[in-house]
Amino acid sequence: MDIFELSKLIGQEDDNNEAVVKYLQDHGLLRSNISCVPCGTPYSQVKKKGSLTGYVFQCPGCHRKQQLATCTFMEGAHLPVKKLMALMYFWVYEEPVSKATAHTRVSSKTVVQLGMCGIDFLISVRFRFGS
Repeated sequence: MDIFELSKLIGQEDDNNEAVVKYLQDHGLLRSNISCVPCGTPYSQVKKKGSLTGYVFQCPGCHRKQQLATCTFMEGAHLPVKKLMALMYFWVYEEPVSKATAHTRVSSKTVVQLGMCGIDFLISVRFRFGS
């Protein structure tokens, strides 16, 4: 992925983050299919305002819900998924914190903290961005 592809992906004006979520799922950075542990039914992905990604998994059987970001380095993040996507790009390409903060309008403290939380994960997925 180059900077132009990133801009096209995160620059879309959709409120539901559909393209970003699909990209992250296609590249194994967000879960895309899981089954409900109590009843064994495959979860469906449904829109959910207020969730990190704009979607949750919901069991059609027992109606149990689970976040897409559960068990990922994004779990517990309090940033929109498009900003997290941009930060991942800057981390993978080892851009300086100042550049990441300037382009995402996220504080340097947050950029460093998220980078430290996700650094091992990001190293393991570095090639998924095409670097």
